[in-house]
Amino acid sequence: MYQVTKRDGTAAQFEIGKISAAITKAFQALDKQFHPTVIDLLALQGVRNAYSLITVPNEASLALHEKLGFALMGIQKEAGYKLGAWHDVAWLRMAIGDFSAAPEPRVPLSAMDPDQVAEVLTAAEDALARLG
Repeated sequence: MYQVTKRDGTAAQFEIGKISAAITKAFQALDKQFHPTVIDLLALQGVRNAYSLITVPNEASLALHEKLGFALMGIQKEAGYKLGAWHDVAWLRMAIGDFSAAPEPRVPLSAMDPDQVAEVLTAAEDALARLG
């Protein structure tokens, strides 16, 4: 059991096993299909890369990220400190945009096409509803 401090300052307890079970259930419910809503919205905003940092060893998280399309870029030795010890940190990347032209400023969510945003969010809601 781990205790974390939420953004509002309150403490919450969680178990890694329950999170892992929820992720597994989500993949099974979606027939191993994942709807990456946040990544879809980032791509619509013009972001070209999504990154993830994972404390390793953590084969389950690495496998999950690889299923989502992330690729390992490298591992930084003793780069993260948690639970009283130094840990290696894996850096992963997913290309989510077009690299054929120079980047343009990121499109703020408020300036995005409302129909595109609604389409992404509706798909996410549908995926969550299927989880029951």
